[in-house]
Amino acid sequence: MKHLFLALFMAIIAMPAMATETSHTLKPIEAKYVCMVNDTAFDKEQIAVEVDGKTYFGCCAMCEARLKKDTDIRSAVDPVSGVQVDKAEAVIGADNQGKVYYFESSANLDKYKVAAADNHDHMMDGHEGMMHDKMMHSEHDTSELTEGTGTLNAISDNKVNVTHGPIPALQWPEMTMDIPVSESVDLSGFEKGDNVRFFLKLKDQTYVIEKMENNNAKPQEDGHDHQH
Repeated sequence: MKHLFLALFMAIIAMPAMATETSHTLKPIEAKYVCMVNDTAFDKEQIAVEVDGKTYFGCCAMCEARLKKDTDIRSAVDPVSGVQVDKAEAVIGADNQGKVYYFESSANLDKYKVAAADNHDHMMDGHEGMMHDKMMHSEHDTSELTEGTGTLNAISDNKVNVTHGPIPALQWPEMTMDIPVSESVDLSGFEKGDNVRFFLKLKDQTYVIEKMENNNAKPQEDGHDHQH
């Protein structure tokens, strides 16, 4: 029994480092499955965008427009060589979270995978602290989410239509859009016209609101009679 508990303890301790290694394991992916604006991999083919004889890909009409007019969005930095590469000509790798990286060559992609494996050994140092941090942060810790603010235009059972400001972390400009809402979010306290603060999380290659706060909410009464 003592050996069983020891084995379980060692397995739990190793989990954070194993997860880190897995999340950085890249697999080559064809460009047509990548939104080159959000740098995210998808299961279905994206919209082809022709610019100066080169083909880029975006997930929506807005991304298509950005690829056509924004020169910077059409390039990325190779994380191995530090050289700027054209996304239409790059070798692309996707991790298990759907995030993509652009490389000058397949050799650089392979070097990145080797470096990630080596990093696993370094991650083992201090793994007890990592395990503690993991346990101390809940699934809905807003530090792991992407924040946005906006105005609600419509509310349904599982989504909201919101006009939000720019969200730099996702490279989203100001726009009006439908956003799915997690089942854990109680929408009963919201109504059309509310100014809200929301937190997005990528789930199954779709950004979902995991938490939402009503900036119009009135402070609760403290229960005391202030009349004299």
